[in-house]
Amino acid sequence: MAVVWRLIWIMLCFGMLSQQAALGHVPDTAGPEQLVTFLLNQPESSQVINPSPSWHIHWEALSGYLLIFAGLTGFVFLLVLLWNTRLRREVSRRRQTEAALRESEQNLLHSQRIAAIGSWQLSVTDRVMTCSDEMHRILGVEPADAGDCYKQFLNTIHCDDRLRVENYFYTTLRYQNELDCQFRVTGDDGAVRYVKCQGKVTAETVHGTLQDITERHLSDLFFQGFARQVTGHHGTDYFNALAGLLAETFNVAYVLIGVISKTEPGRVDSLCLIAKGKIVKDFYYYLADTPCQKVIENHVCFYARDLLLHFPDVEVLQQMEVESYAGIPMFSSEGTCSGLIVMLDQKPMLNEQAVLSLLQVAASRASSELQELEAERQLKLTSLVFENTQEGIIIADANGCIIRVNRAFTRMSGFSESDVLEKRPEFLYSRAHHDHHFVFHLRQVLNKQGRWQGELWNQRKDGSVFPALQSIERICDNSGKVQHYISVFTDITEKKADEERIQYLAHFDAVTGLPNRVLFNDRLQQSIQRARRFKRQVGLMFLDLDRFKYINDTLGHPVGDLLLELVAKRLQDSIRQSDTVARLGGDEFVVIVEDLDGQDTLRVLAGKIMKSLSLPVQLESHRVNVHCSIGMSVFPEHGNDADQLVKHADIAMYHAKESGRNQAVLYLPELSVRTYANYSLERSLRHAIDTAQLRLHYQPQVRLSSGRLDSIEALVRWQKEDGQLVEPDQFIPLAEDSGLIVPLGKWVLQQACRQMKCWLDQGLTMRVAVNISGLQIINSNWPGTVKDVLEETGLPARHLELEITESYVIQHLDQVAEVLEQLRELGIRISIDDFGTGYSSLSYLKRLPVDALKVDRSFIRDVPKSPSDGKIISAIIAMAAQLGLEVVAEGVENAAQLSFLSQRDCDLVQGYLIASPQSASELNEWIVRHYRQESEPAGRLLVK
Repeated sequence: MAVVWRLIWIMLCFGMLSQQAALGHVPDTAGPEQLVTFLLNQPESSQVINPSPSWHIHWEALSGYLLIFAGLTGFVFLLVLLWNTRLRREVSRRRQTEAALRESEQNLLHSQRIAAIGSWQLSVTDRVMTCSDEMHRILGVEPADAGDCYKQFLNTIHCDDRLRVENYFYTTLRYQNELDCQFRVTGDDGAVRYVKCQGKVTAETVHGTLQDITERHLSDLFFQGFARQVTGHHGTDYFNALAGLLAETFNVAYVLIGVISKTEPGRVDSLCLIAKGKIVKDFYYYLADTPCQKVIENHVCFYARDLLLHFPDVEVLQQMEVESYAGIPMFSSEGTCSGLIVMLDQKPMLNEQAVLSLLQVAASRASSELQELEAERQLKLTSLVFENTQEGIIIADANGCIIRVNRAFTRMSGFSESDVLEKRPEFLYSRAHHDHHFVFHLRQVLNKQGRWQGELWNQRKDGSVFPALQSIERICDNSGKVQHYISVFTDITEKKADEERIQYLAHFDAVTGLPNRVLFNDRLQQSIQRARRFKRQVGLMFLDLDRFKYINDTLGHPVGDLLLELVAKRLQDSIRQSDTVARLGGDEFVVIVEDLDGQDTLRVLAGKIMKSLSLPVQLESHRVNVHCSIGMSVFPEHGNDADQLVKHADIAMYHAKESGRNQAVLYLPELSVRTYANYSLERSLRHAIDTAQLRLHYQPQVRLSSGRLDSIEALVRWQKEDGQLVEPDQFIPLAEDSGLIVPLGKWVLQQACRQMKCWLDQGLTMRVAVNISGLQIINSNWPGTVKDVLEETGLPARHLELEITESYVIQHLDQVAEVLEQLRELGIRISIDDFGTGYSSLSYLKRLPVDALKVDRSFIRDVPKSPSDGKIISAIIAMAAQLGLEVVAEGVENAAQLSFLSQRDCDLVQGYLIASPQSASELNEWIVRHYRQESEPAGRLLVK
């Protein structure tokens, strides 16, 4: 700037010199120094007057002034230019400074936000307070005017802390101390925060900071409370204390510590539930569609507010009226999720970081407690197993000295634990059974293989010995060093006895003491080998007791076993000492007769046996007579091996039964043909059932009083593929013997009910009667089968009638009564078939839910010629009337029989006189041909 002023001064001097030169006061040749000297020597008031100015002189003077003006103008322009440049630099500098200040301020605010520290400034005189944005965030309020900021700050202080803080502020400002205090604040969001306020008081102003210490404070509260309230507890008390501490620390309404159920993985069972300060026991819930499911899936879940908006369908959350939720899982030692810890509250839950971090700590501690409880449980279980196991256990140290035994060891050996401590287990071994060589070998195996197992004879304290199944294991650490030896043994005295008994039972019958099938086969093969070697014969008799099942069922199995014992004794008394009697099972016996002279000798022996068995037998209070059927075969005439002899003797025995029982039959080749025919017939019947070769025929039953068709009986017929008709009396007994009667009976019932439903749909109101076998009642759930068939076909139960034979009813009265009662409850009509052929009496009729009696055709055949048959029929009809039962007479074949039955008020008749059994289509034609439809009531038929 000084240079500029110098330049201006020089320019003015040159202008004035130019003017003086123009006036002649200064020589034209004067230099700068002379000009300056001249100017300096001029007096201030001196004026140069040109006494003789001319135009030239005036122009030169004017030019000088113009030059001075131009210089001044250039100088001003230069001056403005220099000033503008300096101003621009100053502005740029200030802008950079302001930007730096703003950046510094932003960095400060960011640092304050990270550290959760806000700054403030308070005027002491007028109480005007200014606060940073971070301080407003910490307080949870919106910024206020400067005049209201201090009041707003005081209003955020928790009501329980406000008086203390105001007094502290007043004292600090008055005495100009430094501020340093902690208190709680409550913002507009209702959240309670813990803050630390610090400041420096000057003469008129206080500068300070406000720091959010909620996380640190909650952490301190939790860990201090954990040390005070939780540490030292165990099990249920531990979880109760931990849940209570969480509820107290975070001031929440609900805290749950739960484990995932091992039986139902989708269910959580509570270890502890704190509900508004109270402990709730035995609480459980299901994870599906709950926030707890997200905890399991995502390993964390936190909803600060509006929880019900996210889970509106969870009923338990609705009942609890919760607003917020925080949950974290617990993990087992294997890394799998074993449970979770959950906090719920009815107000918003803030401080997410603090909540989740402390929940993580709580989950870790709870998981450790669970693992410790599981370890204790396993330890207790191991101890219980050790003490309560039935096997004796010995634990020895690395030197082989006993350090512990269990109760089973004491019970089996008689030695107490104090008796055996520090001793080697070898002292238990019986010296009579095990010498030092055995002990040496045992140790070698144990050292080489690490284990030994086998049978030992141990010695008790009283000197007695017992067999033991014992195992010894060597236990080593990770380095392979021996730590312990564990020996486990079991007293097998009873096992040894059982083995001997099993060995006996494997070859002898338990009831009779006779050889069983295994020993019989062995002896028969040996007998055949001897007979083949010495060219001799061997006879074989196959015995089956007649009607033994009846004795078993009526008198009971204990009485039946007594009878078998007596039969075995009589058989043994009837044969030679060199012969063998064996029981194959049930009531089947076999006799091996060695060195047989001929078939006549075998027949004589069979007669002797039948005579001996036929003698009356006294069984407890019952006196019975026993008969048997015997089949006989001879080696080598009837077979070259044991299997053929047994097979042929069995065939002969069945022929004896078919011939009337109580007989002895010697095998003949034609008997095998007959047996094969029965087998072939059975196989064909099975094929017929599978391929629907069977057909049903129906025979009407007419009510005598009205002449109307009342019911029809379904009768099964079998016509083979070649057109051959098999009579029912041939294949029905075969079906009962083979067990095919059960599927056959179900098929008959299905077809009959289905056809009856068709007739009902055509307007015919009648019943269909189906015969059932006793085996169907014994071997199947017959009431259930009938119910299923009725539901399948849609037939009402009142249109079905079931017939069961009287002989089977008598033999199985109790069982039949129960089944018939179940059928009656379904609404089915029950009738007794072949009535009069058994031991008919009023006593069993009173016990059975029966609707009708069907008189056997054998009584109808000779009436009215046979007076005795007529009296029997009249008595049956009279008895039935007294019992409220209907009577059906079957086998009516002539008018005389029909007239006789009508005069005796018989209810229903059936036979060839009315109609023969015929197919459903033929029966439809018969109905049209012989009956007419009445107009009232609909669906009833009248005989012409």
